[in-house]
Amino acid sequence: MKNDLIMKKVLVLSTDDASLSTIAQAVLNRYLRGVEAYSAGIKAIKKIDDNTKRLLQEDGSWKNEYHAKTIDEIKDIEFDLVITLTETAMKKCPEFSDTTDIIAIEYDEIASKNYSEYKKALKLMQMEITPIVRMHFAM
Repeated sequence: MKNDLIMKKVLVLSTDDASLSTIAQAVLNRYLRGVEAYSAGIKAIKKIDDNTKRLLQEDGSWKNEYHAKTIDEIKDIEFDLVITLTETAMKKCPEFSDTTDIIAIEYDEIASKNYSEYKKALKLMQMEITPIVRMHFAM
């Protein structure tokens, strides 16, 4: 059970919190035991993209608590790891404590409303971000 472990807190930061960061958050929460993932954006957006929500529901990774938020809304959480997903997030990433590691991985924003682009992003997150976090924490 997740609650029996010492949870590692991971923040996935993107330009906004509409798609990429939410997909990565959902993937990490679903596939990595011992990780509590959060997502946020540098700039405010009203809601998570409809295709992102649909994708995560179909995948079984959606949680009703997922919602679009900015970095300011979670600034009081002490993270073990921050992963930036876009150049904007990397450049505007705020300061964190000395114990917080930061990894920059650059993805292109999902520019199209084509659902296949969302599916591609999900597969990339499963194949790339999950192993990076697993290796980082030696899980």
